[in-house]
Amino acid sequence: MRDKLDARTKWSYCIGATGRDAAYALVSMYLILYVQYTMNLTSAQFAVISGAMILCMVWDAINDLLMGIIIENTHFKMGKFKPWILAGSLTNAIVIVCLFTIRPSGWGFVAFYSLFYLLWGMTYTMNDIAYWGVLPSLSSDPGTRDSLVTIMSIFVCIGQFSVAGRKCGESIQNRSGCGSTLPDCISDADCLWNQGK
Repeated sequence: MRDKLDARTKWSYCIGATGRDAAYALVSMYLILYVQYTMNLTSAQFAVISGAMILCMVWDAINDLLMGIIIENTHFKMGKFKPWILAGSLTNAIVIVCLFTIRPSGWGFVAFYSLFYLLWGMTYTMNDIAYWGVLPSLSSDPGTRDSLVTIMSIFVCIGQFSVAGRKCGESIQNRSGCGSTLPDCISDADCLWNQGK
């Protein structure tokens, strides 16, 4: 364990949170809407998907604990955290692409979606538990850790807002004709203010 972090480790750890949290926000905010508006599902099929999502969330609480135990008992050359961070991010990216692109129909889609939603949660957990677990081993200095968490939180917000901010701009565009890109979302308040005058 080190007292001070080198700049490369510090910034790569913090900036890595951007894509990780952007991907999480994409699935958690848009996937069910995407399914709802692009698939012709019956009420029964949508109810089964909703139930499967609830079961996946319950499993996630258990999976977090199991993944922590697995990571703690890992002994790879790369260490115990890096392999899970890498494996989790790569498999999670593949699962996300599949969730938004593979389109069987009817009950086949329900089965596919249920399985891949479960895989999404599990692959994200692989990355997330290892990502936060590595923090104490990066530095033994509390001030360095606090600084690291603060900087990482900024990049987490950038990642989440890069996805969630689109929603803001799009909803305002639908109501008022303002722009729908991320930079436009920043100026949407001014746009609405001027239209209200």
